[in-house]
Amino acid sequence: QLEVEGVGPISFPVVCGSPLARLLVAAAQHAPYGRGQETLLDLEVRTAWQIEPERVKLSEGWYHDLYNVVEHLCAPMGIDTSE
Repeated sequence: QLEVEGVGPISFPVVCGSPLARLLVAAAQHAPYGRGQETLLDLEVRTAWQIEPERVKLSEGWYHDLYNVVEHLCAPMGIDTSE
């Protein structure tokens, strides 16, 4: 399960414009981007949002499922995931 503080549990897919999407945007802030050594916020260049990681909670199942996906994708490419 994925949960965002102030929003609650998140179910997928999150549909653009849905009540859940609006709640997520309300809980987020504009995402800056890097150019060289600078960190900039320019909404004409990037209109992405970010939620502070401290506000996101993942259940143990997420880590297990993500590990399985990574292994499944890496094995055919010969990438060692044992580290």
